Amino acid sequence: MIYDIVNSIVYIVLANLFYSSFLERKKQSIVFRISVDVLWIVLSVLLSVVLSDFLIIKMIMAVILNIVISMVLYEEGVSKHAALSVMFYAIVMVSDYLLWSIEKRFDPELMIETMMQNSISIYMGTVSQLLQFIVIMLIKRFFRGSKATSIRSVMWIVYLVFPIYSLTLIVAIGYSFNGPINSFQTNVFTYTALSLLIFNLGVYWFIRQEMQRTLTIQKNAIETTHADEIFKLYEQITNERDILGKREHEYKNITTVLYGLATEGRLDEIVKILKAQNERIINNANVVETGNRIITTIINAKYAESTEKGISMRIKLGDLSRVKIDDIDCIIIISNLINNAIEASSLCPKDKRYILIKALNEDGQFIFSIHNSCVDFTDFSSNKNDIVSHGYGIRNAKDAVERNGGNLYMEIKSGECAAVVIIPN
Repeated sequence: MIYDIVNSIVYIVLANLFYSSFLERKKQSIVFRISVDVLWIVLSVLLSVVLSDFLIIKMIMAVILNIVISMVLYEEGVSKHAALSVMFYAIVMVSDYLLWSIEKRFDPELMIETMMQNSISIYMGTVSQLLQFIVIMLIKRFFRGSKATSIRSVMWIVYLVFPIYSLTLIVAIGYSFNGPINSFQTNVFTYTALSLLIFNLGVYWFIRQEMQRTLTIQKNAIETTHADEIFKLYEQITNERDILGKREHEYKNITTVLYGLATEGRLDEIVKILKAQNERIINNANVVETGNRIITTIINAKYAESTEKGISMRIKLGDLSRVKIDDIDCIIIISNLINNAIEASSLCPKDKRYILIKALNEDGQFIFSIHNSCVDFTDFSSNKNDIVSHGYGIRNAKDAVERNGGNLYMEIKSGECAAVVIIPN
């Protein structure tokens, strides 16, 4: 009984290591997580003891239990949980099967019932779990940095085929080879076990390839979006310069007219012209002027966007004419951070939507900070349906900051997100 408990504890630890290679943990208290893991251990022990004589039923119940618990502890949909639960259990069973085949080489008459004896069971279980740990750590390293990639649910169902085949084959061969076997059968038994292990690991290569393909598509989509945004901003800047040129020419003409009217003493007409010009200036003026054409354009554009979404944006700016950041990096940094703030704030109730922006050039440093209201979530990538693309927005901003020798600091408190950029000039 003690061994069953220890074996179940190790099993749960290995399961969590495996799931964490592909899934993000839900935001839960440590007490809740520990409680679920304890319940998992208890139920696993009960399954192991109560269904020890019913291998097929035990396997099915163990997989169902893994699916339910993983859905409680981790994010993602049912198809992914089901696929991963079967894959993990396939690793467990194939490892046990491989150890059994090796043991058969030394004792061709070994039977399943004999294996359940305490001494053999402890030895084989320990070595099997060591093998499982090595395999899972290799998988974890292989998929490092890829678990946020979204793969279609139908693909996870496809990946289920070989693990399920492996489990059914193990059961069939296990009962067929139970008892005395000759040397040829022993070799076949060992070959089959090694083949199943290799083919099951091969499934992860296909998953990795699919993840890389999906990641490439997502990166291309993100780069296209950024290119479009940069093009639009440059187009807006060009248009503003054209408008300024036209206004300058217009003001020269108006000044000439006003001078002529003044010399003739036609005050009423002068007042009428000045009033019309004043109204035009008020209606066409930018909300902010920073001294930096790129930053001014971005903030004015994002101010208009936030206003349309019912978000209150307060802005405090200094003279940014001496900011020496590459134009494209400046667009990537400020646009992405303000976009994140707008998206996060737009999810809040209408009376709690706000964004506070502060941009200064002090002590030889460009400082850009943004605070905004947000709903309760654990990271900046959880506001979008496309988690990956949103995550790349933050990553691109961070990369752009670091290219300019600066740092990006991000923090989430209850109901508020904050991001601060500090770049030396």
